[in-house]
Amino acid sequence: MVVFFAAAGRYELRRSPEGQYPVVLLHDQEHALDIWEMILWSSLMWRVLTYDELHREFYAKEREVHVLSDISLEGYLERLRQRGLVVSGRGYIAREALFDLVAKLYVVPLREGLLTKLAAFLHLTFDRKVPFAVTRKIFAPPRMTSLEQQLFALAEQALLTTDELIRCVDSGATDISTEQKLLTALYPDGPPAPNEICCFDYALSPNRLKVTEAIVNLYLQKKILFEPI
Repeated sequence: MVVFFAAAGRYELRRSPEGQYPVVLLHDQEHALDIWEMILWSSLMWRVLTYDELHREFYAKEREVHVLSDISLEGYLERLRQRGLVVSGRGYIAREALFDLVAKLYVVPLREGLLTKLAAFLHLTFDRKVPFAVTRKIFAPPRMTSLEQQLFALAEQALLTTDELIRCVDSGATDISTEQKLLTALYPDGPPAPNEICCFDYALSPNRLKVTEAIVNLYLQKKILFEPI
C-alpha cells in the first residue's frame, strides 16, 4: 500500500503586542502550531512525501534545531490531521494514492503580488549586484502546460475540488463564471434530483490521471494550495 502526505492551508506571520507569531490559516481560521507541529507541517508544504520520507525529514529538522520531543511523529501527524492541516491518500499504486490524496481537496490558486516580486527582483539586481541574467532566471515562473493553465483558470473562477475539476475538463468547460455555467460543466446531462445520490465513476474518465498529475504539479510548483472540504 502506497501512502502520500501533503500540507493544507497557508502560512502567515501575525503581529501582537508581544511580537510576531506564526499561524496556519485554513478556511480563514487561525491555527497556532507548536515548534514540532510547525516542523512537520512545513516539511510537507508544497511537497508530497511518503511516511518514510516524512519520518527522515521530521527527525533531521528536529535534531537541526535542537528541540527533541517525547511525542512521536505519529502523535503529531494525528494532531494535524484532526485539524485538517495534513492530508493523506492511499492506494495500491502511486498514481491511485495521488488521486486519493487530492480528489476531495479544494484547489486554491495563488498569484504572487507583482510589487513584492518586483521589489525582490530590484533588491537582488541593484543592491546585491546579482547579474540580471541570473535574477531573470530566478524570477521566471515555471511554464504551465495547457492543461495546467486550464485548471488554474477554472480554479480562479470557482472554489472546486479536484474531482469537480475532472468533471469540468471532461465536459470541455473553460467558462464557469456563473452558477448556471458551473452547473452545466459539472452536470452536462442535467443536475441530479434533490433526493438522488449522484455518483461518478472516475475510472471511466479519460482525464482522471492527467488532471491528477497536473494538480500535483501545480502544488509542487507552489501555484496552488490545498484545503479540505
